[in-house]
Amino acid sequence: PFSAISTAGAYIPLPRTRAEREARNDFRDAIEERYLNRAHYLGLVTTAALELIEQDYLLTEDLPGVLRAAGRHWDLFVATP
Repeated sequence: PFSAISTAGAYIPLPRTRAEREARNDFRDAIEERYLNRAHYLGLVTTAALELIEQDYLLTEDLPGVLRAAGRHWDLFVATP
């Protein structure tokens, strides 16, 4: 039987490039189409996290961990072929 728990935290990574997106017939914009570079991506993550902190959905002390995780994801999905 299907269990929602088995997919908790799972996701399908975005395609890296437009060519990869088109080859997969993926309707989602590729990473290169969304973000200028790693710094741009991390800036957007920072802005979103700060908004969550302001709304009391995220603790201030969790911000460094969120940014480290975002950086690792960028490195994993963009820098690694």
